[in-house]
Amino acid sequence: MTEISLPASADKPPRLTASPRPRCITVDDDPNSLKLIEMICSRALPGTEIVEFPGAVAALEFFRRHGATLIVTDVRMPVMDGLEFTAAIRAADTKVPIVVLSSDEVGADALAHGANVFLVKSRVVAELGAVLAKYS
Repeated sequence: MTEISLPASADKPPRLTASPRPRCITVDDDPNSLKLIEMICSRALPGTEIVEFPGAVAALEFFRRHGATLIVTDVRMPVMDGLEFTAAIRAADTKVPIVVLSSDEVGADALAHGANVFLVKSRVVAELGAVLAKYS
């Protein structure tokens, strides 16, 4: 498995917070990838509101106003990349789980910026659902 996880202070990953309806923010500038991520999230996290954004700036603004219980983001995006987005989310909320996806091997950078999990995009279909299930 290509998953890289931060060493946890506890043995379990952070869980989705109790709320009437959990919310997952997905961010990717490629519309096809965004749709694929949304489909996987919907299947892995039934009952979760999936909110899609083609860019990190709008996603960050939404998060600051409405929050989320889980975030899935690409790395390579214009204006604000996924690593900057991850760092900004982590600065605002130390507990929300963040899954970073990229076709590049930037796992160490993603984790250093605050991601909980890094997945190589070529493995998303095979592995994202299982990773998300840990946070449901």
